[in-house]
Amino acid sequence: MVTRPLLIGSGRDAHGRPTEVVVRRVATVQKRRLLRQIGLRANEIDGIGQAYLDGWARAQAKVEIMDSWAAGRGWLDEQGRPPGFHDHYFAALNSARLSMNALSQHLKARKPGVVIDLTGYAPERSRR
Repeated sequence: MVTRPLLIGSGRDAHGRPTEVVVRRVATVQKRRLLRQIGLRANEIDGIGQAYLDGWARAQAKVEIMDSWAAGRGWLDEQGRPPGFHDHYFAALNSARLSMNALSQHLKARKPGVVIDLTGYAPERSRR
């Protein structure tokens, strides 16, 4: 998914929209993509599974948005310093990993006849 550039630290993207709106939009795309790839519908997942799915999608959306920002500007500035959000990037990346693991375990326990292995799941990269 191609995302609009964010003005990191401002709470708004380049078009003035609140970043929360952008995160929500990207997270919705992430959820739909994952559900399509594993062959489930949202109404087939209970409330706890929905919470795991939402947590993963929001963390993954933040990682994708920060990746997009860094792809356009680089991970290091002229002085060799990373962007101010680099520590948040790794926290979001770890949250996405842990949420995916929790979702995978939850779905395995709730749907024992269905083989769903999310351990190696990596979201499709958008075609730019």
